[in-house]
Amino acid sequence: MRLRRADLGSPGIGRRRRGRGFGYLTPDGEPLKDEETIERVLALARRLPRLRRTIQEDLASRGLTRERVLAGALSSG
Repeated sequence: MRLRRADLGSPGIGRRRRGRGFGYLTPDGEPLKDEETIERVLALARRLPRLRRTIQEDLASRGLTRERVLAGALSSG
């Protein structure tokens, strides 16, 4: 997955309930139709639970390890 620069000063892609699933919206509120972008959003969503678990485990560890410092930086953002 290629990283892309984000503009934190503007809203990102939104998600709205649509029938049994969800529809995605551009920052302008228009329906998002770009399949590549939708797949990137879904791929990130699939990775989040594992990332959150890893951060919690690293924060609970002892000592000032690289992993614990990075977990602290990610969790305080």
